[in-house]
Amino acid sequence: MNIKASPDQERLIREFQEILGVEWVNKQLERFYKERDKSKKYNDRGKEFGTIISLLGNVIPTLGSDKTDEWSLLRLCYIANNVTSASNAFCNGVDEKIEKLKTLDTTQENSTLYEFVSASILLSLGHKVDFIAEVKGEKRPDLLVDGCVEVECKQRGKTQVELIQDAVWNQLYPQVQKIFHRKKQSAMIEVFSDKELVNNTDIKKIVGFLKKVEPGKLIREEIDSVHVVVSPIDVIDSPYGIQADTPDPQFPSAFHRVEMLFHKGPSGVTPNSGFFLECLFGGSTLRGREEGIKDRLRSAKKQVSGSNPAIVFIDLRLKINRRNSIDLSPAVNAIDNWMKQNTSLAAVILTTPIETKTNEGNTVGHHIISRLHDSPKVRLPSDFRL
Repeated sequence: MNIKASPDQERLIREFQEILGVEWVNKQLERFYKERDKSKKYNDRGKEFGTIISLLGNVIPTLGSDKTDEWSLLRLCYIANNVTSASNAFCNGVDEKIEKLKTLDTTQENSTLYEFVSASILLSLGHKVDFIAEVKGEKRPDLLVDGCVEVECKQRGKTQVELIQDAVWNQLYPQVQKIFHRKKQSAMIEVFSDKELVNNTDIKKIVGFLKKVEPGKLIREEIDSVHVVVSPIDVIDSPYGIQADTPDPQFPSAFHRVEMLFHKGPSGVTPNSGFFLECLFGGSTLRGREEGIKDRLRSAKKQVSGSNPAIVFIDLRLKINRRNSIDLSPAVNAIDNWMKQNTSLAAVILTTPIETKTNEGNTVGHHIISRLHDSPKVRLPSDFRL
């Protein structure tokens, strides 16, 4: 959905650009727009430019109008708010962390962004936060809070089910791209199943079915327990010629969703056809998350010194959601069970971004679940707020 950014959102985005460096941002955006006009593959551009520049490139051309993509705006403002909070608090080490955001390395960028998310939460609780510099060959936590509490920031690892989803999506996407470009057809394609293993034979049958789909019709088909739904959609024109909602490590959904617009003419701004592709396999999207969380806890345990109280923040890597729309009890139970057998961590904090409605429109904040250890090796200060 397209909306108009509020004055506060516009101010936040301008401040964020100043923190990153306006000259650097403009240089990267110039490259982004140049490559965007040449390329039809958003995923390739996303890998090259990272989350921040991709979002700025999608949002900035439409600021001041009512044609700004709401999803991109919400994600950008969420990131900008976390980074500006730490910058404005003059946290020790914040300038070095901001420089890491500018490396255009997507993995490093997203890891650093979650450090800013964790720092922003702690700052909002009234704590003093320092970013700890990395030293090659040394195990160090990411943050030091109030001069004595070590904080490690982790993003939950992907489960086996999610890895299967990725593999299937990566095989389907290029083939679907060719089919719908050739047909000059726009559609939403949903592929889902309770099966955890979708093999090459299934994929071939799905592709064969999509080749036969007639434009403009709603069609449902079951192929060996894999459900395929094709729905006609309207491709939305935009000033920059492309709408995209790709998997974003900061706010990934349980499945992958992409809209790709193909262009005609030298200007590269006229949509010709496009599609959404969704893949969801393995039944419950929370199945197996427990192991992903335990893996992060084991890794975090190695980063802390053991001589100071320690907290681990874990990003659940869920899509932006409303507060009560996801059952997080499996994740909470996994943490409680792990903490019964390990005393190295005083607390574990689960976070996921949530969309909330305000009088001025929707915004994104934090959904936080805190789990405190009854008898940790080193206790938190008695007045420590979580």
